[in-house]
Amino acid sequence: MGRDARPLARGRFYRVLDDGRFLVLEDSTRDGLTVQGRYADGGMMGVEADTGIIHGMDGVGRRVPIRWYFPKDEHDPEAVLARAQEMEEMYSRMRELGCPGG
Repeated sequence: MGRDARPLARGRFYRVLDDGRFLVLEDSTRDGLTVQGRYADGGMMGVEADTGIIHGMDGVGRRVPIRWYFPKDEHDPEAVLARAQEMEEMYSRMRELGCPGG
């Protein structure tokens, strides 16, 4: 992704950027992961995702999405922001379960 991407929105657990061709949704909980590849996200038409690997306590590496690329001619900003808000709510619930009151 180019350095000239323009920030559109930011939450506690996400960032949405406009890089000209794509609306990019970044999962900020995965900052610092090295991109290992890109795949077409089967759950979202026309969307590709950069992936990285997270190793669990069992030592097994799991491929996880780091950022998603929504083509601007197929996805409007409101839909991407709605997906970002879903991510925000999911991580907030997980945080509350793991760290009540924190």
